[in-house]
Amino acid sequence: MYLQILKQIKNGTLPSTDKHLLVATSGGVDSMVLLSLMHRVGYKISVAHCNFNLRPGDCDLDQQLVEMFCNKLGIDCLVKSFDTISYAKLQKISVEMAARDLRYSWFAQLKKELNIDFIATGHHLNDNVETVLLNMTRGTGLRGLTAMTAVQSYIIRPLLFAERERIIQYAVANNIPFREDYTNSDNSIPRNLFRNVVIPEFEKINPSFLETMKRNIDVWNDWYQFSIKQLQTVCDTIVSQNSNGIFVRLDTNIDKSTLNLVLFEFLSDMGYSGNRALEYLKIVDSQAGVYIKTEKHYLVRERNGVLITDLDLFEDFQTVTIESIPFYGTEKIGLTIECSNTDQTNQFKTNSFVECVDFEKITLPLTIRRWQKGDRFFPIGMNGSKKVSDYLTDIKKKSVEKQQQLVLTDQNGIIWVIGLRLDKRYAITNQTIRFLMLKWNTGHTKHTD
Repeated sequence: MYLQILKQIKNGTLPSTDKHLLVATSGGVDSMVLLSLMHRVGYKISVAHCNFNLRPGDCDLDQQLVEMFCNKLGIDCLVKSFDTISYAKLQKISVEMAARDLRYSWFAQLKKELNIDFIATGHHLNDNVETVLLNMTRGTGLRGLTAMTAVQSYIIRPLLFAERERIIQYAVANNIPFREDYTNSDNSIPRNLFRNVVIPEFEKINPSFLETMKRNIDVWNDWYQFSIKQLQTVCDTIVSQNSNGIFVRLDTNIDKSTLNLVLFEFLSDMGYSGNRALEYLKIVDSQAGVYIKTEKHYLVRERNGVLITDLDLFEDFQTVTIESIPFYGTEKIGLTIECSNTDQTNQFKTNSFVECVDFEKITLPLTIRRWQKGDRFFPIGMNGSKKVSDYLTDIKKKSVEKQQQLVLTDQNGIIWVIGLRLDKRYAITNQTIRFLMLKWNTGHTKHTD
């Protein structure tokens, strides 16, 4: 194993030995062997040990072992204790996910504080195969078949080539102490079920199952990298991003399967598992205006594509009442309203976010609110009245934009469909004496004196 680590350093898979590593060390056989090997090849090392307090008393013995071994090697050992169960309840996630979040958040903090170059973890071949099988069970795309890689940004996994049995043999042969987590035998945990039951059954069929899977993963990873490059070319053509979110055009000559792949990758990037991502692809065959709500996003079917937007864009808007003029907005509303004795409209003829109305025609208080079903106004430049909903449809506003649209009203009706069209009942004339300037800041910045 030592020679294979050296080989990875020589061929550039692993960083050169002048780098500073933070070795994540639990006390289990994989991380203890990793620590020994990284020390042996000459890296500058700091050790991070997480005490998750999930096994009363036992976790403390893990910590003592790691501290003892670090002392023997002359390596700094950093320890942090976590209330993992409370964190999991607070975040409404599994204990396993909570431990992962806490661990990597702390590692990132240490990386910055200690000028760490890379964080090394003890993941091995068995872990990788288990991950692929878990992903397949939960539903996945090609990405889920690639599992973990030896280097991912600043995370390195030097033992990914080695089977766990080989790591145990190395530990025994080199007198490296380690502890066994008794929860590893609990087959109610899906990963343990694959490790202790499912994979041994595959090995009865193919004794070299793990090595076969390693080759499969390498091939799948090559295919994934190739497909991502091809998809990127497609994305450059059909994907755009703005303040509303990510928009994927569907009105193209690109075949449906490719469009589905693009959406699937975006959904995967957003943290949705394979099965859920596949379920959400139904939006492609839906009618315009249909949407799917998830815990973090809306997927909205527009006339010519699919919009993926954050939930907070659809938060209930709190109506703002304006009792007096001037008005300089709020923290979330960037509308400035000021009275003037001169007509300034010529300065802003091409700016739809600045308008001027006749001050004498309004009746305070004013309100800023989302448009409502049944709202009508008299669009300037048009004959008669029109429903706001019809007007927004006519100018081809997307569903999410329609839902977010604000209007400025007084006691008699809509003054301004903000940023789009004034109501002609409030328009200035040759007889206007006092002018009301309306300036909408799309960045929603708060006015300061």
